[in-house]
Amino acid sequence: MASTSSRPNAATNQCPPLENQLKKRAPRRRVKRDGPLQLQFLTATDPSDFKNEDTRRSVRSQAMVYHRSKPKKPAVLHQKRAGGPVTKKEPIISVFVDDHPGHTPGGLKGSVIRQQRHGNAIILKTGCDAHTSAALERGPQPHQRLPATRGLPRLAKGHVDSNGDEHTQSQEERVFRRFMARIANLYQVGDGVDPFRALPSFKSPEVDSLFLKRNCMRVFASDMFNVKWLPAMLSYPDVLLSSSIIAAVWLDLHEERTSDSKQTVLLKAEIFDMIKGRLQKASTQSSDSTIMIVMHLLTGEIFGSNERALRVHEHGLARLLLHRGGLSRLGNEPLAETCTACCFHGNLISEAEPLPAFATYQIAVDPILLDDSTIPESPLFCLRADFTTIANDSRCSPFTCDLLRDMRDLTNLFIAHESALEVQRRVSEVDAAYAKDSDVEYSSKVTAIRKRLTRLPSAHVSNLPTFNDWVYEACRITALIYAASIILRLPFSVTADPCQNPLVAELEASDCLGSGTSLLDMRLSETLYTVLQRTNIADLWNKMSGVFYWVSTVGAAAARSPSVIHETRQCQSRDEKWVRRCFAIFSTRTMIKLVFNHPKPVLLAQKRLLNIQRLIARHGEDHNAWKSEEKILVHGS
Repeated sequence: MASTSSRPNAATNQCPPLENQLKKRAPRRRVKRDGPLQLQFLTATDPSDFKNEDTRRSVRSQAMVYHRSKPKKPAVLHQKRAGGPVTKKEPIISVFVDDHPGHTPGGLKGSVIRQQRHGNAIILKTGCDAHTSAALERGPQPHQRLPATRGLPRLAKGHVDSNGDEHTQSQEERVFRRFMARIANLYQVGDGVDPFRALPSFKSPEVDSLFLKRNCMRVFASDMFNVKWLPAMLSYPDVLLSSSIIAAVWLDLHEERTSDSKQTVLLKAEIFDMIKGRLQKASTQSSDSTIMIVMHLLTGEIFGSNERALRVHEHGLARLLLHRGGLSRLGNEPLAETCTACCFHGNLISEAEPLPAFATYQIAVDPILLDDSTIPESPLFCLRADFTTIANDSRCSPFTCDLLRDMRDLTNLFIAHESALEVQRRVSEVDAAYAKDSDVEYSSKVTAIRKRLTRLPSAHVSNLPTFNDWVYEACRITALIYAASIILRLPFSVTADPCQNPLVAELEASDCLGSGTSLLDMRLSETLYTVLQRTNIADLWNKMSGVFYWVSTVGAAAARSPSVIHETRQCQSRDEKWVRRCFAIFSTRTMIKLVFNHPKPVLLAQKRLLNIQRLIARHGEDHNAWKSEEKILVHGS
């Protein structure tokens, strides 16, 4: 009993001191503040300091002060008591991104600003969340815009496919999110997204390396790019930096520059220094990373349509590969395929012969490609009996599909006929009759395709199913250049001149163009560019990406007018050089997007178009040789 009665007494003896302490503690006085609530900044020397008790108490205190400083709402409380309807208020904090280029500081794409609005709402402007993977994972909320990078001006105007835009934006967001997740989880510590300079940067302060790298990933990367190319970029800072040249030239295009900007010139100079330093070291002289840097520089020259510099870089790349034993012994198939595709692409838009180091690269056709429903089909590449991927695209009308079939058949006929002619040179005269019959069959089929092409109506003609179908119109104009080159054995740059293209004369004689439209007013490449701007080029025509590559590559080669190629005299107009630059960038972006996902279809299509250009050029050489012999005979007689 004594023990049980002693416990309450012990408790009683301990309680009074605690109560006395609570009574003696002075109540906190609320601090009256004049003006808007001020920010409270936390500083620490180590990230773990942000989790200590004093810091957390300070944050809770600041939150409570903010809560108590909010003005009361008697009207709403009265309605609640009276049982009346309560209107939903806007959220106290609204978040949005100020991505206007004119208000973007150089070092930081967005700054943190808090200000009082209407006495009770705080606006938070921040662009830094766009650089973190966590922010990119979040979807758009009802009162929240998605964090965005600096917006690029849209080059193409007019008809836009909303579904294509959504697909492209989601793909770019997904690729960029993966890229940033692979680099680091960056948080706002300091006054920028990279306060500790963890990412590699250029020596020149005028080159914004982070901004260029982000735009490079947004515009050119694909899903397979992350698997095949990104690991090497993240392993070697020079490779990551050199890729910025692609984005720099792309931004020059959107600023409507016909030549390199100061930033692009500085960037190229630093990449040259990178290559020079690597060539002086035996360990990096012909390494994969050095080859990638040279490829990035070569791609930048393709964008700029500088054929002389392009050829120099191509020869340099060939020497590096020769030092490694050739493409077949490189030991890195994605690198070999990408090298070949980039050089082939430069040869196509320059109408040049590929170097032997790349022309001899063997491309095996994988039967699995027949089961791939996403392969980029075009008049240059169709493994199946008929188009499958193209036919499933909503923007490919039956008229467009029939036109593309004719161009595919014309391609096959021309290559088969020229191959037969090569065989004829090595056979006896006994087979001459068979060769003559094959020539007649070839001529009749080509004539039928030519008639169908010249009778196709323009998309400008109203009251027809093809009215305002600008994908169809772009394919039609490309077909006029392409078919005339094959039929007449003339380069694309020649048949783009309407005065030297007989198919244009046949169209003008018919009533297919509609009133007020004529193809004689400008070069066909400029007309094609005008039409192409009315399509949605952001998604590369989606399932018709192979066709878009055919259109833009033929357009880039066709834009090689004499005044653009030979810069000894001034161009006839600024548009000539501008159009060629745009076509080069459109086609190169398509090639980069496709080569990582579908390398073999891209390479096979490129080799086929190179073969056509070679056969056309050989016919021109034979024709010139025959002309020279004729002159010698005439003068000799």
